[in-house]
Amino acid sequence: MKLLQRFPLKNKAICTLYVLTEAQQAEVVQLQNQVVDHLQDKSILQALTHEEWQYIFSDKGLIIGAFVDEQCVAIRAVLQPPLADEYMGEHCYVTPEQRPYIMYQEISFVHPNMTGNGLQQKLAQAIMQEIDTTVVKYVTTTVAATNIPSLLDKFRQQMVATAYEEIYEGKMRFVLVKRTDNAPLLTLGETEVMPFTDIAIVQQRLRTAWCITGIEQIDTTWHYRLRKITAINLQ
Repeated sequence: MKLLQRFPLKNKAICTLYVLTEAQQAEVVQLQNQVVDHLQDKSILQALTHEEWQYIFSDKGLIIGAFVDEQCVAIRAVLQPPLADEYMGEHCYVTPEQRPYIMYQEISFVHPNMTGNGLQQKLAQAIMQEIDTTVVKYVTTTVAATNIPSLLDKFRQQMVATAYEEIYEGKMRFVLVKRTDNAPLLTLGETEVMPFTDIAIVQQRLRTAWCITGIEQIDTTWHYRLRKITAINLQ
């Protein structure tokens, strides 16, 4: 495994980040199963199959793992989708000519006992540093509307949500995107804030050149922060 960095956690334990190889696949799947078992709403995480993990562990993807006391406690994965796929580009303003330069942020999760240490953000920063930005110009991903920790994670990465559609069979997901050079993909105008309960209205806004740039809690209710799209800035 390629060593990336070490840093202390809140309890002073040392966490180490590695680029994983196929030798760690069984440990990654075991961690995925633990995370899924702990979820009250299991639909918010699209768990990967054995075949999908094998695809990522090939030269089509990259997986970074966080280890504490030699135990894998968090992972983040990205992959280069097959050229036949649309890579979510049709949902995030990336033209067909630019879609070969998209990488998909496939999955990330943290062991239930290790949440609250900022591992999602550490892994996000580390994996972006490992991506060849001369080959990959855009990163896209999908998130369930009720998955607040994952939405916060994506917005901290400066991603924007550009669609809310049925991406997986029978499952609605936000589609989020960012440029790998960290320049804004979208030029934005007026702002609007809507509660999570107005998801149908939010979906219509996204279909008419709006995007979501963040979420915030007002009193006890979560809200989406929407912005009007005035221009698209492809690389």
